[in-house]
Amino acid sequence: MKKTILIIALALVGTFAFAQKPTAGSRTAEVSITGAGLNSLDYALDEFRFRYFISDDMAVRCRFNLGSSSSTYNVEVAGATTYKAKREINEGFSLSFSPGIEKHFAGTDKLSPYAAAQIGIMMGGGGTDKTTDGTPNGATGITGAQGTNVATTNGSIMAFGLGLAIGADYYFTDAVYIGGEFGIPLYTMVSIGDGKEVTTVGGASTTVNNLGASASNLFAGSAGLIPTAGVRLGMKW
Repeated sequence: MKKTILIIALALVGTFAFAQKPTAGSRTAEVSITGAGLNSLDYALDEFRFRYFISDDMAVRCRFNLGSSSSTYNVEVAGATTYKAKREINEGFSLSFSPGIEKHFAGTDKLSPYAAAQIGIMMGGGGTDKTTDGTPNGATGITGAQGTNVATTNGSIMAFGLGLAIGADYYFTDAVYIGGEFGIPLYTMVSIGDGKEVTTVGGASTTVNNLGASASNLFAGSAGLIPTAGVRLGMKW
């Protein structure tokens, strides 16, 4: 038994000792891990990224992110008649992809530092916010108003960004690595389409059109477009 354990330990040490960085023709696939902190269990897989090394020190890459979420809130309102107000928020969908290129530097046999440039494109839409027997209050709250229903439809979103990044990958084995990256956003542009809000009281509806807007920023990022930092876990083959 001791010999078996020793053999396994030596094999693991040998695997770690001879881990190699990518060379021309290598491919990697990875996920970006986000969370509230080292002591938090609230972590999520934020995005997927693929790379292909066109030479020993150059790689092309593309990041993908697909998101959608919905939430339901209920409030019991006391008064002459007790009733429940309900709010349903659907964030719709978002899809982003960011092609780019990386320049890798010497580092060590296991550590591969790099600099990167990328563009980001994001599309989203379909979001709704519906409150029954109440009116919205803040980001998630509800104010009671029995017989009042409010339905909001958000406009579509288009975004574009340019950015740089610096990072490094550490290869534990030939196939597994962990990496960190710090993004430097250069420019982002976001355009939001028209939406509307329909309020219904006693069967009578009033519609308010929410006009779209656009904004552009220098040296400012956007979630899912040009991230500012991240930790990644990947595989190489």
